[in-house]
Amino acid sequence: MRKIIWLFVGMLCCSSLAWAQEDPARVLVQRKYQEIQNILATDKTNEGVRKKVVNVLESFTDFDAFGRMAMKRYWPQMSKKQRATFLEWFRQLIHRSYVRRFKANKEFKHEFRGITQLKGDKAFVRTVIRTDKTEADVDYKLMLNTGSHRAYDIIIDDVSLMRNYRKQFRNVLKKHCGKKDLCKKGFAELMQRIKDKVNTQGHELGDL
Repeated sequence: MRKIIWLFVGMLCCSSLAWAQEDPARVLVQRKYQEIQNILATDKTNEGVRKKVVNVLESFTDFDAFGRMAMKRYWPQMSKKQRATFLEWFRQLIHRSYVRRFKANKEFKHEFRGITQLKGDKAFVRTVIRTDKTEADVDYKLMLNTGSHRAYDIIIDDVSLMRNYRKQFRNVLKKHCGKKDLCKKGFAELMQRIKDKVNTQGHELGDL
């Protein structure tokens, strides 16, 4: 009987190992959520929690790809300096959008919604986050890059951060630059709006 039990345990271990090898994107998201849960369990201030959650976000997000896709047709027209300035502030905008739900002494639970969707070197991992009063679907689009998966879009309650900001950026730029071109005046206003949003109090999403 003992042999049968240990054989069953061994099969479970092998099965878990095979699952982890076959779905590294899901394992990555699981590990990052565990890191966030550890932060919430140990840090006692909202500011401390959000700073540490930002570090977690930085560890698995490709902000270059995120920003490039958000700017889309304008990206090839941007100078090296413009790209660097944009990415510096864009990543702070994403920080705000992501960390707003995490607060000190507020536990959360997460579950995966269905299996990971794979297409080439891309993966789509769907999760739901629950607290005592709120629930939100938080999904991740990830791309395999130098041996590990990195997020290039985060979708919160069916709203893609990348596509949402792409639309807002386009609306700002069109006022000064026309439908397709990038101009200095339009880029300057876009950057000012992003900076104003990053520097305002609160963590609401809202438009630029």
